[in-house]
Amino acid sequence: MHSGTHSVGRGLWPGRVLIDRYRAVLCAAAVGVVSLGIYLATLAPGLTWAHDSGDGAELAAAACLLGIPHPPGYPSYMLLAHLFTLLPLGEIATRTNLLSAISAAGASTLLAWTLSRWGNRWVSAIGAGLALACAPLLWAQAVITDVHALNGLFTSALLALAVVADQKSKAESPGRGWLALVIGGVWGLSLGNHLTAVFLAPLVLSALWRLGRHGLAGVPGIMFGLAVYLYLPVRAAAGPLINWGNPRTLGRLWWMLTGGEYRRFVFSLPSGLWPARLAALSGLLTRQFSAVGLIVAALGCTALWRRHRPILVATAIAAVLCVAFAVGYGTTDSYTYLIPALVSGAFWLGTGIEEILATLDARARWSTRAAGAAVVGMLAIAIVCRFRALDLSSDRSVYEFRATVLDPAPGRAVLVSQQDEQTFALWYFTYALGLRPDVVVVDLDLLQYDWYTAGLPGNLGEEALSSLANGDVDAKRTATLLARPVCRIEAAPVVLTCVEP
Repeated sequence: MHSGTHSVGRGLWPGRVLIDRYRAVLCAAAVGVVSLGIYLATLAPGLTWAHDSGDGAELAAAACLLGIPHPPGYPSYMLLAHLFTLLPLGEIATRTNLLSAISAAGASTLLAWTLSRWGNRWVSAIGAGLALACAPLLWAQAVITDVHALNGLFTSALLALAVVADQKSKAESPGRGWLALVIGGVWGLSLGNHLTAVFLAPLVLSALWRLGRHGLAGVPGIMFGLAVYLYLPVRAAAGPLINWGNPRTLGRLWWMLTGGEYRRFVFSLPSGLWPARLAALSGLLTRQFSAVGLIVAALGCTALWRRHRPILVATAIAAVLCVAFAVGYGTTDSYTYLIPALVSGAFWLGTGIEEILATLDARARWSTRAAGAAVVGMLAIAIVCRFRALDLSSDRSVYEFRATVLDPAPGRAVLVSQQDEQTFALWYFTYALGLRPDVVVVDLDLLQYDWYTAGLPGNLGEEALSSLANGDVDAKRTATLLARPVCRIEAAPVVLTCVEP
């Protein structure tokens, strides 16, 4: 009673006391509402190839069927996305796009909560949260179907838990064993979403170390989280239509867990291309927070070095590992692996904003308010400027592909593809949506795998499949062997060329 009276007596009305008490929740809610609103306004209405989302069709279809997508199978994403496919909202891809939007908004929300809980004022917490939300890299992944937005959510969750662990390590607070268990479990589940979550090990191990002997509880937590990979052999035994690797045996399961055929891309970028990749990366990072934002983030790093060195070291090592992997990975979409580093950068940015505001507040309160207004203004300008470029609400390109290829295909046709995005789109339309069940989709690049040919519907026969694998798709002999029309999908522009038996 005395405390409340004293606060009011000093000019703090009861509502302000309540706001201070729940400041972290209110900051997080504000960021969550704004970021989710932005994402929903720009969300792709269905399937899309924009923002390097060629895998989205396969992921959406596999989630719907509880199948197994390309290595490493992404079991955490599959289980969560399957729940979203059950929503009575739009078509299946609309629902998995929504999962990305909620995941990205959740990543920004947790970041704002973390900064506010750590004592940062609302301007720095909300500013950093919205800076992360409207960073082009995260925004682009928030409006499509892919695993990277969820990767960002797991990163923000582990960062939040690491900060809580840091706070609990300074006092004999109860529940440290449970906290360690949760940290381990979340990390295990994040590894079930994407293997690059292994780069978050410094953050996780630092948090567990600071919990002392209670940190050992993180080990069973990690094992519990990793148990999500049991999804792969269990679902493989059910024989789903999308069943990469058919991981029923230990050998096949290991092939999936270690990335399968995609291992060849790890640090495969020729050394001569590294300078260009690094230059492109520098430009990409600058576009996320602007040059001014990077300077403020660097200031935040110096503040963390003085006051919270373990958190800085852990987040910096994790970010460097992510950047190194993204630079060396030999594909054009490797930049998507930078999202965990982006979360670390936004955390440093929020700390830098707080450092600036604290310095200004010591001199003149009006300057603090001016700086806060500048942060809000810059974020508003960034949202307006980026909105049009990232808006996919009218994107129908994949459905134009369907109208060109799938809809006019002859009855019982074998559609031959040699591009992942086209194959996956056809899987989505035929397997997940149930369109044109009479046709069979054959991917030439996958014919080298016995698990793929064994799972193909239509009983095409070994001789006909061998003929297709040899590229004999224009010969009438192949169509005769199959007793079905054979149609090759030509790219750029998309044309369907068919041969009747």
